[in-house]
Amino acid sequence: MLTVWTSLKSNLQNCSELEQLVSRHSNVEHVTGRGSGFIRGNGPVLMAWPNMADIGKLVQYGGHRIRALCVITWNDDEIRPCVTAVRPSILGDGST
Repeated sequence: MLTVWTSLKSNLQNCSELEQLVSRHSNVEHVTGRGSGFIRGNGPVLMAWPNMADIGKLVQYGGHRIRALCVITWNDDEIRPCVTAVRPSILGDGST
């Protein structure tokens, strides 16, 4: 099960690719930041446009279920300290 996280349900409308991913695949679940984004299944999580507090809440409440975490950022400066500390694998060229 892949979980796609957005802060609001309506955020999917901002990205047609994410919206299609969620709507066309039965093994993709969409959760929102409301209620801490409760994750039902075990597996990877794709967080779209979170802030650091969102990432912290998701890990706090669902960390044991998360097998991999991928973040689509909207503000590189905000998450840069976390990236520096955790040293995750960067997907893509990492220049933007």
